[in-house]
Amino acid sequence: SVKLDSEVRVVNSLQTNILPDLVDNSALDKAGSKTDKNFEWLLPHLVKNEMKKDQVLFRKGDKADKIYYLKAGIIKLPEIEKQVTKGELIGEVGVFSPFNERTLSAVCDTDIEVHIADQPTLIKLIRQFPNLLYDLTQLSIRRTIINLKETISAKEKIESELEIAKT
Repeated sequence: SVKLDSEVRVVNSLQTNILPDLVDNSALDKAGSKTDKNFEWLLPHLVKNEMKKDQVLFRKGDKADKIYYLKAGIIKLPEIEKQVTKGELIGEVGVFSPFNERTLSAVCDTDIEVHIADQPTLIKLIRQFPNLLYDLTQLSIRRTIINLKETISAKEKIESELEIAKT
């Protein structure tokens, strides 16, 4: 399809022209999806919530107006087959998206304790602690680049397998 071809061209352009300059691949490989920043200091400002295994925090496409700090348990992100573990913050990608919509679903893989900041609380915290905006943006960009690299890798694997199948 034309849309897929244009998306492939964008990914190829990013891979060739932009990503090598932006990303220290060795650092990203070591970091995985985690951040160097510890967001535990936010806990006194967040609302505690306990949820049971298989409960849905949010679904892809939902309005993104909260961030979540996982204090205990495991959350799965089914669309990308990844897990969020204790000490990680999620939800920032959708909050910073121009569409304010969830880019993935989040489902409790175990019983969890999660601490939540809604949009007004998040805005207040950013005004009170301006470096928080920088840290959240860095986290969002890091995750986006990692996901893009994984998409590029999967695309290259498919192209390679198609070439083999043609022969």
